[in-house]
Amino acid sequence: MSDDTPDGAAERARLKAHFEHHAEFEFIIPGAFLGLRYEESPVIAYDGTSPPPDHPNNYTPNAIPGSRAPHAWLDDDALFDRLGPDYTLLRFGGGQDDLGPGVTVLDIDDPAVHDLYGADYVLVRPDQHVAWRGNEIGDGAALADTVWGRRAL
Repeated sequence: MSDDTPDGAAERARLKAHFEHHAEFEFIIPGAFLGLRYEESPVIAYDGTSPPPDHPNNYTPNAIPGSRAPHAWLDDDALFDRLGPDYTLLRFGGGQDDLGPGVTVLDIDDPAVHDLYGADYVLVRPDQHVAWRGNEIGDGAALADTVWGRRAL
């Protein structure tokens, strides 16, 4: 294998291909890193949507409550770069609803990002997971109490 011969070069190429293929499945595991989700947390307001299959090598971006908020570009910035230091309410299409002081409101006017997130309002936690999503905020105080752990919806 270490011989400087055509057979040695062929064996090194075979081993390189083998280990690159193996490394892809051992170290490049987006489903394990990006697909992490909370499934039964009392501080997540679930909406009944079933998450995609959990597979270490496959990641399906989604904004189902409990899931990691999916990446999106907003002009030249990553959406994550525009999130506030605590909770951030993504507000698609404007509106006057918010969740009060301490929650950053990020207005997004991009139909593709709206489709990716699947609701008019999405509350993202400081750990970049979706705490809640919906088309109306409704009782904002009750929602805030749930996601801050003061009481369940």
